[in-house]
Amino acid sequence: KEYYDVNVLGLKSLLNISKPLKNTIVSTGFAVLRSVNVPSSFLYRAITTDDFTNYLVNNASGSAYPAVNAKDFENADILVPHFDLITKFSNLAFNISTQQQILLNKNKNLKLQRDFLLPKLISGKINLDQ
Repeated sequence: KEYYDVNVLGLKSLLNISKPLKNTIVSTGFAVLRSVNVPSSFLYRAITTDDFTNYLVNNASGSAYPAVNAKDFENADILVPHFDLITKFSNLAFNISTQQQILLNKNKNLKLQRDFLLPKLISGKINLDQ
């Protein structure tokens, strides 16, 4: 199953696809990063830190549609701890992200149920005096 972790903070829009389907297509307005030497969960969290996003904002060019070029990503420094520590982190991060997605899906379902039931309760179509 494909897993998406979407994080929209102000003008920062991020999408983590941990198991992309073959031939996945994304907008040309996004930078696509693939993790090679570290787990994707570590890379995702490293590039979503305030320090890294501030680096990108400070290196963005263009006024109407600020953008960061590929060289800015290539030149960025990311501290990488020992592989054992990254592996432990990745396992924890994966479990947290999975739980987060489950809770987001449950929350979405609860909102749909609320939106379906609330008008019926207000109109009296559902009677709670039983």
